[in-house]
Amino acid sequence: MDGHQLTVFTTTYCASCQTLKRWLDDQKIDYQTVNLDDDPQRQAEILQKTGQLQVPVVTINKADGDEVVVVGNQFGQIRQALGLDAS
Repeated sequence: MDGHQLTVFTTTYCASCQTLKRWLDDQKIDYQTVNLDDDPQRQAEILQKTGQLQVPVVTINKADGDEVVVVGNQFGQIRQALGLDAS
């Protein structure tokens, strides 16, 4: 997981976002949070990356410069992108 930067895009009242952040905490995966209610100009960034305004969105910037974007609570995809097992 070294060299990866994980960002979770959320909104204040998103239950799925809370579930995702709890899962990341349980997995001891470090992440930054961007609350789109507090930082609405970042909505355009999510729209560009995903073609939609659904949250949660996870961006994983890898050490090699690649970026992985995961929409929703796709825990297996997150673990795979971080180089962890898919459990």
